[in-house]
Amino acid sequence: MMKVFVYTISCLFAFNSCKKYATIPNVTPSESQIIANHIVVADFDKIPPYYIAEVKKMMVYFPGESHSVAYRTGMELLEASYPPYACNVATGEAYTDKYLRVNAGASTGEDIWYTWNAYPLLSRPPASSTIKDLIKEYHDQGHPIHVIGFAWCWDFFAGHTLIRLFLDLLRGRVSIKTDPVFGVHWRGVSEGGPDGNRAWGLDAKNYAETGNRVNTDTYLNATEDYIAYCKSNDYVTKVVFTTGPAEFFTGEAGYQGYLKHQYIRNYVAADSSRILFDYNDILCYDNDGNITTTTWEGHTYPIISPSNLGDESIGHIGQQGAIRLAKAQWWMLARIAGWDGK
Repeated sequence: MMKVFVYTISCLFAFNSCKKYATIPNVTPSESQIIANHIVVADFDKIPPYYIAEVKKMMVYFPGESHSVAYRTGMELLEASYPPYACNVATGEAYTDKYLRVNAGASTGEDIWYTWNAYPLLSRPPASSTIKDLIKEYHDQGHPIHVIGFAWCWDFFAGHTLIRLFLDLLRGRVSIKTDPVFGVHWRGVSEGGPDGNRAWGLDAKNYAETGNRVNTDTYLNATEDYIAYCKSNDYVTKVVFTTGPAEFFTGEAGYQGYLKHQYIRNYVAADSSRILFDYNDILCYDNDGNITTTTWEGHTYPIISPSNLGDESIGHIGQQGAIRLAKAQWWMLARIAGWDGK
């Protein structure tokens, strides 16, 4: 136990400033691609009345855990200030064209959305069919889900205090080894994964640091599997990619989370048919267009704007942040409905 303690403490105070590590560059998406980020928040009120009416025929669903509350509550707050953007939060609501149906549904964690994808094909757990079964059920009942995406919780992170960092190192939620390319200890949780609830990195190569077959590619591949399922069954459901939280984690924990977000963004940008709801980016900018950043080991990266964090009472963010999410959702849904965004 003493050896583990000494080794753990050495990891806590290890510095990489003498080395130069890689960063993930931005890949620019095509102009026509649907990327709902901070840029589109100010454009939500440009949606033509025709497409507002088209969105009201739709059902949107961002299943998740505590953070998913902000997706739904923000829609209600937006309607309170802008009545034309009418919505109703419910579960499995029948078709209507009077308002946008914002589905609530059951709590959905990483085990339901994507960690099942790390198992070999013939030994995947029952969770692998949960989202597909839900999409099929809603379709068969005549009120299909038009847009669905995963509402990440703090799956990206671990070790946000010195005490928690020590405990999470012992639990495997912070990697003992440092990534040789990016110079970070990977962090996170992977409930339901084949190697347990452990830290995870970007791709299969990071198994060397994490001992975990779950990685960012696992999420991307699971989401692609849902997209293929909907296409093969001719469902109207559009499955969108998402990024995760921007609050709470700074330092190395925040930076390795930023690398995962950038990895997702670049993957989406590589194919113009992919759609991204960039939750993280939306919250890192305030209503005046100013970005909030922090720095770790010479790397500057964005974190949540204090005005969006607010009192943290709505899915761990404030009222302004939740409303920004709602504005971006309406913009994205209008684009999916056929609006060109101009």
